[in-house]
Amino acid sequence: MAKRAPFAYVMTILAFQPFSGASGDMLVGSLIDLGADASAVRESMEAAANVEVEIYEVSKSGIRATQVNVVAEETPLTYRELMNVLKSCELSPPIVADASAIFEIIAEAEAAAHGVQKEELEFHKIGARDAIADVVGACTAISLLKVDSTFTTPIFVGGGSLETDHGLLPIPAPATAAILAKYHLITRGGPMEGELLTPTGAAMLAFFTGISDVFLPQMTKIGRAHV
Repeated sequence: MAKRAPFAYVMTILAFQPFSGASGDMLVGSLIDLGADASAVRESMEAAANVEVEIYEVSKSGIRATQVNVVAEETPLTYRELMNVLKSCELSPPIVADASAIFEIIAEAEAAAHGVQKEELEFHKIGARDAIADVVGACTAISLLKVDSTFTTPIFVGGGSLETDHGLLPIPAPATAAILAKYHLITRGGPMEGELLTPTGAAMLAFFTGISDVFLPQMTKIGRAHV
């Protein structure tokens, strides 16, 4: 009688390595680079936010990468307007639910930073249609990749200070810092001055990743995206 092969459960793990921070377009580009269908992601982004999306290959220091560029008007949106945009778009309910949850994370952090209720918020660049497109694009790409678990190594946030509409603020900005603290994501300063991690990037990593650790988990096959 032939011996049975030992049972093996294969998981697909999506591991983020934000060694140079994270933003919405960076995360979407990396997910497309890993295999998410670019046409499907673009279609979702354009349908949700009424924008034009460009996806193309670039070379950075001799390394090929995928660039995502959203062409949109930077129109401020209130919290209610932003949520209505998501609810009214003709996308699958799971993608709308995931995108709404990510903006809830951002709204709670911004409301805490400004000392107001989230219903009173008026988003600026965070709530513009390019941010909606990025969040929807990432949710679509994650769905297409059909991952079982997500993971992130330490997130480099940059350093120094940032000139904003509210004056000079330290990096990470208050809303970004609030997201990182609440979701127990491991961070590191640097490796250069400037804002490397945006609130949108922080909220996406907080929502998608279930585990944050110093090193990558044990794996037998590694595919890598470049941003």
